[in-house]
Amino acid sequence: MTTCVIDSNVVAKWLFNEPHADIARKLFDDEEVELHAPALLLLEVGNILCKRVRWKEITRLEAQRTQAGLLGFPIEFHDFTILLDPALEISAQTGASLYDCVYVALASRLDARVVTDDQRAIRAMTAGGLSGLVVSLREFYKDA
Repeated sequence: MTTCVIDSNVVAKWLFNEPHADIARKLFDDEEVELHAPALLLLEVGNILCKRVRWKEITRLEAQRTQAGLLGFPIEFHDFTILLDPALEISAQTGASLYDCVYVALASRLDARVVTDDQRAIRAMTAGGLSGLVVSLREFYKDA
């Protein structure tokens, strides 16, 4: 069983059929992969849904149903408040946003990697010496 932390970027790919959605779906369907995320993911995906409503890409009702359905996703959610101190340290080391660093702190705690399609976060972690804690969505199955 492979443990990984996913970010809102991966969930958005799956929800909105964005580029690399096929890989995101494979990740969600893979019984050999255990998915984890800080509960922060629920807020970040909620924000994505709000933007999609403002842009008139989805209705408010669709956003509400999707938000409610997130808790049924095969993801184990973790309290992010216990990750704030290590995330601050990671942010100071890498210059990445605290949001991104909460995911990396969880990955470190679980001895896993963050699977993301956020290239800026990957570059920041790599430059900060933490490349072993992140992997791009496209590279995940190549590395597994």
